[in-house]
Amino acid sequence: MSLKPLAKSEIVIRLLADNEHALVARLAVEGDGSDEFCTARALSEEMAGISEREVPPGRMIFGLFAGGHLAAVGCARLEGDAHGYISRVHAGRFLRRRGAARLLVEHMESYLREHGCRIANLYCWSHSVGTQRFWMKMGYTRVATRAHSNRAAPGSAACSTSALSGDSGQEAEAAHNPAVVIRCRKEL
Repeated sequence: MSLKPLAKSEIVIRLLADNEHALVARLAVEGDGSDEFCTARALSEEMAGISEREVPPGRMIFGLFAGGHLAAVGCARLEGDAHGYISRVHAGRFLRRRGAARLLVEHMESYLREHGCRIANLYCWSHSVGTQRFWMKMGYTRVATRAHSNRAAPGSAACSTSALSGDSGQEAEAAHNPAVVIRCRKEL
């Protein structure tokens, strides 16, 4: 069965304030236990100020609302020299495969571009094939893989600094090791 894509007339995308963490928590409750569910839960805790993880400076949290309800969340962050990061993208389970995440990411890419970024970076888990497929469809390419010492926060300082990119044996290892993250980038 094919799902009907979201109509742009139904969509509002805006910045979220930290005091809207309850909306993100509700979206996380709709989750299915996947990494994306954990992403929404962790983001809600960060917004509420109850996370042990340090929130990156300059991070903007965007929400996509469909029919007045929060349907997807994601973060965009400007970081020096024309680079930006996209992280913590999560679409509610009932709106997956209907274009919510794609519309949100396109909006965040526009935000980064408007603020001088020429390259968007992101990290995703090596074992999350569906997530990798989504990012590749969005035009991102793999640039590196690296071991990660803490599954809770890809892209954080907890990542080891040993890059593994390039070697096909190491790529195969990354595909089977859930503690490996893939760095992707896209020219904006």
